[in-house]
Amino acid sequence: MYAARPRQQDRDFGQCPRRYQPINGLRHPPEAGTSGWFIWGGQEFSTASDFFKPLHIHHLQERCNAVLPYLALPPGWRFLIVPDYEDVWYDSSLLMLS
Repeated sequence: MYAARPRQQDRDFGQCPRRYQPINGLRHPPEAGTSGWFIWGGQEFSTASDFFKPLHIHHLQERCNAVLPYLALPPGWRFLIVPDYEDVWYDSSLLMLS
C-alpha cells in the first residue's frame, strides 16, 4: 500500500489530519508484494514521484484509521470520505495498468 505522507497536524477524523481531507483511495491490482492501494488526502492529486510513500497497513490504525473499513474493497474500487459523507464506486480503468 502507498499513502501520501501526512505532516504533523491536529487530527480529528479517524486520526487523519484535518488538512488532508477529503481522504481518497483507489485500488489497482496487487503487484510486487503490495496491496495495490493508493491513499491520499486533500483536493489535489499529484503525479510527483515522491507524492506517495510506502506505508504498512498496521500503521494506518494510528495514522488514519478512518480508511480501514475500505481496505476490504477489491481492485478496481475507489473511495472518498469526509466526516458525515462517503462515496464508494467502481472504476474499471484501475484494472488496466500500462
